Amino acid sequence: MTLPSEIRRMVVEAIRDPDESLASLDPNRLRREKWLEENRTLLALSLTSKIWTIDATSELWSDIHIEDGLSDEEWATQIQMLVQCTKMGHTNRLRRFTIFSHALVSLPDNIVPLVRDILSRSSALRCLQIVLRHQWQALVPFLPTLSFLNLRSFGVILFTYGEELREDQKSLEQFLVKQRTLENVESHSGWSTMLCNPTHLPELREACPLPKLKFFRGYLSDLRMLASSQYLRSLSLVERGEESDFLQGLSLLANPFSNVIHITLLPPRQIYFGRLSLRALSTSFPALKTIEGLLLFPASLEFIESQIEIPEPSTHLVRLEEVTLYEICKSGNYSAQQLIPALEDASVERAFKSLRSLFPSIGLAKHVRYELSRKEGFRGTRRQISIMKTHYLSSSAGNHFETTIERSNGRSMTLAVI
Repeated sequence: MTLPSEIRRMVVEAIRDPDESLASLDPNRLRREKWLEENRTLLALSLTSKIWTIDATSELWSDIHIEDGLSDEEWATQIQMLVQCTKMGHTNRLRRFTIFSHALVSLPDNIVPLVRDILSRSSALRCLQIVLRHQWQALVPFLPTLSFLNLRSFGVILFTYGEELREDQKSLEQFLVKQRTLENVESHSGWSTMLCNPTHLPELREACPLPKLKFFRGYLSDLRMLASSQYLRSLSLVERGEESDFLQGLSLLANPFSNVIHITLLPPRQIYFGRLSLRALSTSFPALKTIEGLLLFPASLEFIESQIEIPEPSTHLVRLEEVTLYEICKSGNYSAQQLIPALEDASVERAFKSLRSLFPSIGLAKHVRYELSRKEGFRGTRRQISIMKTHYLSSSAGNHFETTIERSNGRSMTLAVI
């Protein structure tokens, strides 16, 4: 019995990871391990019969993943794969192309030209993600020459500075203006790349880049390039300045972004939960349903409880359904001058019971407490030590609250309050 071609196509496509957006650039090579596993499965399938060979081989060349820091044998295999891709005409099947550069190592002389050749022929590419160091950065000036008919996702991390960074940003700007089908753009994964030169943003906005953008992860300032936000739904934003810089950055956007329903504020963040941040977020993103990453501090609790005494309903983020607030504490071996003191669980719980005076649609509020410690070198480590969840339940008898506290030591406590 021979399966119909449509069924065979579904089988081989199910072997590949269907997530074309790849919402995070994985620095730990997990994606490469999965890619290798997929390749082994497809190769095994191709050996079962001649008819399966055609379908499995087609899917095998739909995804290419390149990394450096490998053994000589692995390098030789990668080079052979790239040569075969062009020689056998497989570039028209390529849907996803990934480069993860991990180390300052010398590359074979022919690998960058090979990659350029493959990308220039891959008109059907849907996902391009590149983490570039050292010699790989020679690919950046080449990006504006590429034309993709259906590119959906683009992720980029660069490691350049000064004049070299400005030249790279110019190439990225030209690339983004040219790619009219992009839906997902990412430029942050622990390390951040500012895609655009801030002095070019007014000119970029006139070019109306990324008209179909749905998801963005990166610097807030890069959103200033957008002239419209018809499809934009989700944001993960990084801000390295003070809260005032974040609030000013929001005011410079093409406000309002009326279809954004989810925002995550990525570390390092110093954006506090309070009147100013809520007002600014409500102005830029009036339809928000979920927000994560604002910092909770004593004045935040006072602000929440003060809203009970105000007879007029709040006009800030009235559609908000879920909020996750963070508190950062210091451990004994972390020497920092400005860290928020620990808040009492009872105070947070009491304030959370009043959140419906701010957000009438709220269904879930979380208070996540982290401990920062500095053990070695420059960077500190962050460890979650507790999470408080308050669920807001409505019934004919009125509002019910259920609060659960989970601690890193495994202990938990649930309180139900009417």
